[in-house]
Amino acid sequence: MSLFVAALNKLPAAKNANGQLLTDGFLDVCQLVIPVIDQFGTGLGLIKSDISNNIQRLRDRFLTNPIQFQLLFSIIDEEVSRNDHTHGKSCTKGLLWLKRWHIGLCPAGKPS
Repeated sequence: MSLFVAALNKLPAAKNANGQLLTDGFLDVCQLVIPVIDQFGTGLGLIKSDISNNIQRLRDRFLTNPIQFQLLFSIIDEEVSRNDHTHGKSCTKGLLWLKRWHIGLCPAGKPS
């Protein structure tokens, strides 16, 4: 199965019926970009590492309470409520960087 078919098969699991992003499904789709980056060789090793670390940071937070953090933005809401969203290792910043890498690696996915 090609990477693109795998991504398309996982996309429905990334959102609930209301269109909200589900943390686990979203991170599973994000993880699919890692093999693509591998195809470009070691020159993108830092990017691969950064993306992997941000995915893992969000997944680790999700796993602390999968019920509370079922929706991706509940992680962000929780960090904002604790005023913990601005430090460099926050999940909020990790998600921001995942979005930036997505736009940079997939220009067709860039919002208009």
